Amino acid sequence: MAIDNKVDQFSENINKAIEIHVQNAITGLEFNKTEQAEIVDVSNAAAGDYIVSNGSARYHAFANEANYTLGTKVNVLIPNNDYGQQKLILGKAKRSTTQSLSYVSPLEGYEPKTKNIVEDEDKFIIPS
Repeated sequence: MAIDNKVDQFSENINKAIEIHVQNAITGLEFNKTEQAEIVDVSNAAAGDYIVSNGSARYHAFANEANYTLGTKVNVLIPNNDYGQQKLILGKAKRSTTQSLSYVSPLEGYEPKTKNIVEDEDKFIIPS
């Protein structure tokens, strides 16, 4: 009987320790957040720096590829859900009837400026 109580107490202590460890791990998790925002200032667009608004706050967000105009709805990545970090514009956001939010690549409609150097893909041989 005494051994059973010690085993039960030991099991309970292990379970408590695991629960504390898991709670600490969950608390420290960082995850990215994506939200829809509207371009509200394009004065520094040449540098890829835009001011966007999510409806409750304005902040700087950066774009690598595309040029956005005033009023454009975009998807913005908030790294680690931390508004103090640099935010990145992922692309235009558009509404559709089937989805409330969908991603539009900034390269949509992209046409390469270079010529395809492989004329016949069947004859293309990679040297070994």
